[in-house]
Amino acid sequence: MNSDSEDLLEVIDVSEGENDINPDHNDHNDRSDTGLTTTDSLVYDRQIRLWGIEAQKKIMNSQVLFLGKNGIQEECMKNLLLAGMNVTLINEHLVSEQDVKFSFFLKPEDVGKQHSVTLCNRMSSLTLNEKRISGLNSKFLVDDNGYKFYDTELLKSFNVICVSINDYPLHKLPRFPRRCDKVITSFFSLIMLLKTKDLSDFGEKDLEEESEKYNGRKETLKLV
Repeated sequence: MNSDSEDLLEVIDVSEGENDINPDHNDHNDRSDTGLTTTDSLVYDRQIRLWGIEAQKKIMNSQVLFLGKNGIQEECMKNLLLAGMNVTLINEHLVSEQDVKFSFFLKPEDVGKQHSVTLCNRMSSLTLNEKRISGLNSKFLVDDNGYKFYDTELLKSFNVICVSINDYPLHKLPRFPRRCDKVITSFFSLIMLLKTKDLSDFGEKDLEEESEKYNGRKETLKLV
């Protein structure tokens, strides 16, 4: 898959046209009456036409935290970043040859480097504002009769947490969202294999796990 990564980045890399976005305007950071910069208004013009300026502002003010590592997270990070959201990835992994094989962004020379930092540096080419994506090589959760977080203050800066079950097993996660209730809006945990497991918490709604069985029978387990 990595052999096609250069072609993909060439198509979606917005930074290459940064100077051509508005050739008649000398300062792309000037804010219009909408509260968005001239550049942002042009880059996200299609989205603004779809759901309006206020919705786009909320999107651009959103802070999404990804914990762990898997391919679904990388794809989600890319899509959210292109939409204008702020994305942070935290894990302690090093880039492996397998990661490079199944990634559009990582390259062979990245093997052995810090995964979160390297991936986010590569993905920063998708946005004109590189501050919208950051990677941290650290441990964010500690396993103490169910996962707890190290830094409450850091947690407060995020609206949504997405956790990889590859790193944090599902059966240890049910208590974690409740520990975040006062500081976090939404919590998601997902793994995609031969069957799908999902753990979501939207605050006021019940916390549920849904597992699709091989025979098509679906079971729902309350985890409150």
